[in-house]
Parts: sequence; C-alpha cells; structure tokens
Amino acid sequence: MRNRLVAGVCGLSTAAALVAVAGSDQNRMIPSPVMLAWQAPDDSVFEGGVVAPRHVRLVMADEGPTFVAAEDDSDHYLRTVGIMACFDPENPPSAEVMAWMEENLYGGGGDDGGWNNNYNLNTRWSPGAAGDPYNLTWSFVPDGLSISGGAGEPASASVLFSRMDSKWARATWIGYFQNCFDRWSQVTGLNYTRVTSGGNDWDDGTSWGTSGNDTTRGDVRISAHPIDGLSGILAYNYFPQTGDMVLDSGDMVGSSNFFQTTNSARFLRNVVQHEHGHGIGLNHVCPANQTKLMEPFISTAYDGVRHDDIRAGQRHYGDINEADNTTATSGTTTTIGTVSVGTNVTLGGVPAPLTGTNSANSSTLSIDGNGEQDYHKFSVGSTPILVSVTIAPQGLNYASYTQTSSCNTSTNNMNSKEQADLAVQIIDKNGTTVLGEASAAGLGINEVLSNVLISPTGDFFVRVYETTSPTQSQLYTLNITGAAAATLTASDGTFNDRVRLNWSSVPNAGTYSVKRNTVNNLTTASTIASGVAALTYDDLTAASGQTYFYWVTTTQGSGTDRPISNPDSGFRTGSPPPGSFSLTSPADGSVGLSLTPTLTWTPSSDATSYTVIIDNDSNLGSPLLTQAGVASTSFVVPGGTLQTCSLYYWGVKAVNGTGTTDSTPVAFSFETYRPSDFDGSGFVDFDDYNQFVLAFEAGDMSADFDGSGFVDIEDFTAYVLAFEAGC
Repeated sequence: MRNRLVAGVCGLSTAAALVAVAGSDQNRMIPSPVMLAWQAPDDSVFEGGVVAPRHVRLVMADEGPTFVAAEDDSDHYLRTVGIMACFDPENPPSAEVMAWMEENLYGGGGDDGGWNNNYNLNTRWSPGAAGDPYNLTWSFVPDGLSISGGAGEPASASVLFSRMDSKWARATWIGYFQNCFDRWSQVTGLNYTRVTSGGNDWDDGTSWGTSGNDTTRGDVRISAHPIDGLSGILAYNYFPQTGDMVLDSGDMVGSSNFFQTTNSARFLRNVVQHEHGHGIGLNHVCPANQTKLMEPFISTAYDGVRHDDIRAGQRHYGDINEADNTTATSGTTTTIGTVSVGTNVTLGGVPAPLTGTNSANSSTLSIDGNGEQDYHKFSVGSTPILVSVTIAPQGLNYASYTQTSSCNTSTNNMNSKEQADLAVQIIDKNGTTVLGEASAAGLGINEVLSNVLISPTGDFFVRVYETTSPTQSQLYTLNITGAAAATLTASDGTFNDRVRLNWSSVPNAGTYSVKRNTVNNLTTASTIASGVAALTYDDLTAASGQTYFYWVTTTQGSGTDRPISNPDSGFRTGSPPPGSFSLTSPADGSVGLSLTPTLTWTPSSDATSYTVIIDNDSNLGSPLLTQAGVASTSFVVPGGTLQTCSLYYWGVKAVNGTGTTDSTPVAFSFETYRPSDFDGSGFVDFDDYNQFVLAFEAGDMSADFDGSGFVDIEDFTAYVLAFEAGC
C-alpha cells in the first residue's frame, strides 16, 4: 500500500473533492452536509483548550458546523496532517470555527513556500525538483475492485465501467478521459501514457492504494463508487505521491451532469481535469469567478485548464519543451527549425481545447522559477542572414489566492505578466559565445534583440532566462524572424591594377575584415585587410588574369568574426573571363512547351564553351540536367529530361580558361505543355473542355486523347481526368 493521504471534501491538503449543488448556475464544491476528515496531531487543541480527538470530522448540518470524533476504522484516517475545505456561502461556519480552521488547516504544504497571490501548490511528483518534467502513467481500475472511503464514505466496489458503459460507447467515454490527460500534457512538462492489463481496458486490479508499475497499473488510477448520492460530492482526488481519482457513482445516474453531452461532455471533462489538477499537486484557488479550473466550484463556462492553471502546472513540471535547460538538451525537445530570409515564427501558442477558446495571455512556454533558462535551437543555411528575436512576457492582472470560506473577493491583486524580468541571447553554434543580447527593457516589457548577424551554416541557440529571482512561473512567447544581411560586389575587370570591393552595412557592426581565396572556401582563405571602417576596399595585390573569391566579415560588436554575405568573385584586367550575355528563348514564363524545347542565348565574348543547367528551383542549386561543353548558343533538351505539366528553370554559364560568367538573368522559367490544353492557349479552362467535347461528339481524330487510333469513351474518360487535374 502507498502512504495515501486522506481524502476529504473540496481542497484538502491531502485530497480534494468536487461538490455539486442542484439548481445553481455553478456546480459548487460545497459540503451540504458532508464529512471532512483529517488526522489532528496528538496534542492539538480545539476551542477552549479541549484536546481534539486524533481523528475528527467536521459535519456541515443545518444547525451549523460541528466537530465530532471519528472512529479509526480505515487507512484513510491514518496518514494526514491537515485539510483544506470550502464552505457553503449561504451557511458558513461561525467566525470562531473559521478562525480555527484558517489557523490550523490552511497551511503552506507546497513547493512555493506558502500560498501567495497566485496559484496554490501542494507537493509534486518525485523524483524531480520544481520545474522538472515528469512522465506519468494512468489507468482505470476494473469494476469490482474494493475502493476505500476517502471522504467518510464506506468502502465499496468500483462500478466505473458499468456506469459509463450504460450511457456511452466505451471508446467515446475513454476518449473523454484521454482528452483530459492530453490537455494537461499540451500545456505543461507532463507526459502521460495510459496502461492496461491482459488485453482489457482496465489495469491489473491490484488492491486500491498500490503504486503504479508503468506497465499493467498506472501511477494515477481512476475508479468510481458511491460517495454521497446525487449532487453533493462529485469526485475527490489524492495528491502526489498517489494521484488516484474517485468519482461518485451516485452522480452517474439518469441524465445527471456527468452524462451531459454538451460541448463534448465538458462537465465530465472539467471535473476530471480539475481532479487531476489535485493529482499533480495543485490546491484550490479563489475567487470563484469562473476563470480558473482549480477554483473550488466546478464550472462549464470554459473548457479545461485556464491561465492560472497553466502557470501552476508549469511551476511544478516546467513547460512543454522541458528539459531544455542546456544546449545539449534543447535539440531533443525544442527545435525552431531553419531560419532564412522571410522566416517569421512565433512559439508558445496554446493549442485550442476540445471545445471553446483558450484563456487570454497564456503560453506553452515559461521561465518557471529562479535560475531557470530555456534553450531553443535553430539552424541557418549557407547564406548569412540577420536574425531578430522578441521575447514577450504573457500575463494579466487577476485575483488568485488560497481557498477561504467566502471565496468571493474580486480585487485584482497580482499581475502574472510581471513575475520575472526576462532576457534573451543568441548563442553561437559552439554553445557558449554570445552573439547578441537584450535585457534592459524591464519587468513585463518585451525584450527585442534585433538584426544579429548569423553565418555560416550550422545550429545556433536562443537562450531565454530571468534577471531577477522569481518565485512564480512567467509565461512568454518567442518570435524569431530572418532578414537579408548585406550585399557584396567585387569588380570584374573594371580596373587594370586592382579589384574593388563594395558592400552594404551591417547593423551594430564596428569594423570589417576582407578575406580572399582562389577557390570558394572560406576556411582556407587569407585575411588581406582588417579594421576597415569604410564600406569599400581596393585589393591592389590581385594578380592579373586571376579570379578571386572575396568575403567581408565582422564581429558585429561581439562574438566571433563572421561573413556578412556570400562571397563574390572578381578580377583585374588581363585575360578576362567570358563577357556578359543574355538568355533569349523560350522567353521567361513561357507555357505549353514541348518536352524537347530548344534553348537559345546571345553570344558571350571570350567564351570557349557554355554549360546549360536545368532545374526545378530558381536558384539552379540542384540541377536536373547539367550539360557542359556546349559549343553553340543553342541547346535541344534531350528526351526523358522533362515531364508534362511541370515548371522548370534554366540558365547558362559561359566558360573560358579564366573563369565563368552567368547568363543575364541567371535563370528563365518555362512550363511544359498540358495535354488537356485542347485549344493550345497555354491554360486549362472550360474553353478546352468545350472544344474537346465538340471534337469528340464529331468523332474528330483530334479527340483521340489516348492515342489509340479511335475516338471512344476511353478518350473522353482520359481527357476528363487530365482536365480535372489541370494537366
């Protein structure tokens, strides 16, 4: 048996129960009347110096609350030190009783050092510290398993399956439960696996209170048995390290709230998500204004976890990317992907619940406490870019405090947007060098890190951290964008004594360095100038007739020296490379071409041959065809290279012993013909269809679409299929 904490009504420091009141617009968690059970210390004193019995119960009756001795007759009375209760606002306890309850029963007991104006935490699952992710298993117990009383009710057999099966198909109601665990997993560092045993939908049926084994029995086990009949207590749940849930089978009758189908059984799902909130170590919070799942009154005004609940879950178990506290772990949990020119990605958006909408100002990302840091990995391609990152704290002003008897104060007494002063860095691919940092904006204000030069190819990191010492979680979203960096040009034969370089400025760059190589390899390039403050440089050491590759680099004020752009080649006069030339036909954007078109271009001076490139990408970076050694200014594309209904790009390089020159422009595009373009307009539209139908009805051989030599229904079918495909 696990050391189970006693279950009681509402928000016990050991377990919590939902109570429904008929006729209310909220299904309130109110004892009316029910029993609250706890184990008081041997020397505890209650009212007037009277020593309280070791096991007592609070009975909420018409004449008011009273404490009476309870028999030590079941294990659930043996292992707790306090409870948290909520009361009927229309029949609250006396001021004396309330004062005693608040002094003796509403203790801290949690990882947040006491209850402040925020979510209320009890203990979390272990092993692990606050903010560490955790993997939980869950299971249903089989009907017939004896469930001990946790709220003063007698032990009895679980009837969960028989009651739920009587109303819904089993897959349907199990799906509702699954959704509850999925939802907690979507917004926290918790991960869940449902386990079963022996091919059944339930676990191995080991006695109630036995710890999970992750294979045939869950850490969290779910049952249902009679608690207090219709209304009253809906369910209760044990805190970690138990987490088991007991639903009141007395509420699973007729057309009770448990069986409402509205909003995909939102009532049932909100009860289960609320109870499991206790199962992961969350206490009740007030006020009861239908804005927080962990309020002591169940509500169907929303679907599942809300803003305060997300913050609480992430304080205990971190965000969805945990563990991402180092560069070594970031790649396994959070990868932004490739950032290139035009990238604009925002992380942290909360997936929509099963029904309804999310609560405002929430996120799946957070700095969950003091010393926390998140690393988000991204990669860049071969082209240097400018990367900008915005870290936006998410939150709002709202009231959230420990459960009280009234639970109705509405003062906005905390701002979840101002719990941690966030900062952001971009880290080089070595995992340590800081390329850029923003930390000065202040509490609750976006931090914007703009135009950090990123190059060359590799994996880099965005580090999010806090500069204060927060005691609560701070939600945030991360936006990352990519923009073009700088341009670099090297003169091609303009001067007979130098190669002139010109480049555009890089934000926050101090001075620049110039590197040169006879091959396109930065690693083996030589630095020919450094400390250049201007945006131009003349290479007076260039040899006549030699083509060089040039790079311009900068440290952008900090970090490693890195290129501002891709290299450019240049040369001084001597034996020049091929002269400029242009592509001619087919014209750019041509359509309806055959599969063996003839490509033509103007002559290039000093060229000894040409290389033709065909690609399906405009940058011609992964050619479908590269034909070198073409002696003339035309080229017939060989059969088998192209396909119908396809877009292609083509370009030509002029070649001689000095170097190569790209065509102007570098690439033209064309589309191959579409067989269903019956009128040859270059487009597939209803004019084609109408003309084909006319030809088909006339038996014209132009309608022999499949080339069989006959005009028949097969031609019509083949044409319709091609027409519908736009080909």
